[in-house]
Amino acid sequence: MPSTILEVVGLAQPTDPRSRGWLSQWPLSINEAVNTSKSPPQTTTVIQMSSRAFAVQGRPDHAIKLTESPDLDCLTCFTPGRSLSMRNKKLPLRDYLENEYSEYLKDDVFSIEFLKYVLIVSDEAYISESVSDLLASWGCLVVFILPFSLPEFQQISRGPYFFSSRGLFSAWGIYPDDKEAFVLSTIPSQKHSSTYENLNAAAFGSSSVCVAVPSRLKFSRSNEFPLAGMRVAVKDLFHLKGVHTGCGNRAYRMLHEAAEVSSVDVERIVKLGGIIVGKTKTVEFGGSQEVIGDWSDYFYPFCDKGYS
Repeated sequence: MPSTILEVVGLAQPTDPRSRGWLSQWPLSINEAVNTSKSPPQTTTVIQMSSRAFAVQGRPDHAIKLTESPDLDCLTCFTPGRSLSMRNKKLPLRDYLENEYSEYLKDDVFSIEFLKYVLIVSDEAYISESVSDLLASWGCLVVFILPFSLPEFQQISRGPYFFSSRGLFSAWGIYPDDKEAFVLSTIPSQKHSSTYENLNAAAFGSSSVCVAVPSRLKFSRSNEFPLAGMRVAVKDLFHLKGVHTGCGNRAYRMLHEAAEVSSVDVERIVKLGGIIVGKTKTVEFGGSQEVIGDWSDYFYPFCDKGYS
């Protein structure tokens, strides 16, 4: 069994590393803990860890202060408070974490580096030595505990995040468009979920567009949202609210403002939970002409078979 070296933190203040319970000062000021973010300019930060790259949007998804540091660091969130079997006391916390860990490893955005810090949203009164040993074996150094009973914390989804003194930021995995199939990549606006904006980010020294995708761990499909978390690309013939439509023609794109509404089918995909990750190439205005000649603004995507 590994030697446990964990710091257990209740909400925002560190406590003795040997402590496994709630802080005696809990609860802290909710205004301090929750309303820490202001309205920053629209920015995107790219973080590269080993062979992986991630995009972080300018505003935190959850303005919860877990640290005094303004620097971003990686964190994994587990939400046993959402688990019915956990709430009914039928599943020990250690078993829950082991089951979740096996699911997290299947996600293409999550990586084990995110386990350096762990956030557990649960009404469990303490972390047992068995749970501490398990987390330490994964490389965890610090555990944060937030009570699921508070509405502010019930909105936090499981999965990988980056965090700083400003709050929790969702981690978006970045992939270069090696096949050059995309005209542009997009990401949901933080002002309104049905509005999108261009992703102004690149990684790996790539000269092509980079596409950002969300972690699938953050989404649960239902009858209301059957496409929740599904990554969708649309042809540049369809309008996407907040993004320019080019119809395969650079001049047309420059002469028209960003779309104020999405095309009917695109809007339906978004309402059903789909995530639009970008717009793909098309022949000009959807015509039947071949994409050859000096009049063509975009060429065919690259084909692995050796021809375009």
